[in-house]
Amino acid sequence: MNDTDFAARVERMPDEDLVRIAFSKDEEGFVPEMISAARQELANRDVSQTDVETVIDQAEQENSYLGNEKEEPLSDIAWAGFFFFGNIMIVSIPFVVILLFSGYHKKARQAAVAIAAGFMFWSALLFVLLLLFG
Repeated sequence: MNDTDFAARVERMPDEDLVRIAFSKDEEGFVPEMISAARQELANRDVSQTDVETVIDQAEQENSYLGNEKEEPLSDIAWAGFFFFGNIMIVSIPFVVILLFSGYHKKARQAAVAIAAGFMFWSALLFVLLLLFG
């Protein structure tokens, strides 16, 4: 893509997207030509500094939420699902591994604990039933 392609592309973008591109970090993956085209378009539109700061603050809040999302605990419904059905559903263990490799370490650890607790619960229940009726 050349500079005119980037310029034509950013002309159709809303101000919020332009600000996010123009003030993006290296890890966000925008090529320098796209960043300079976004900055030029912002200058052409005469976007106020207040609007720019508002969009940057919103983006930082969204990014901080996404960073903390991986540290959230396993939901109650998911915990109950792993507890009651984790032993009989063959996909529960691979799901824990997927959570682990996706960066959800806390959720993976809690899911594994729920599966182990469920296993102990079902084993104890089976043992009691065998004693009573066996």
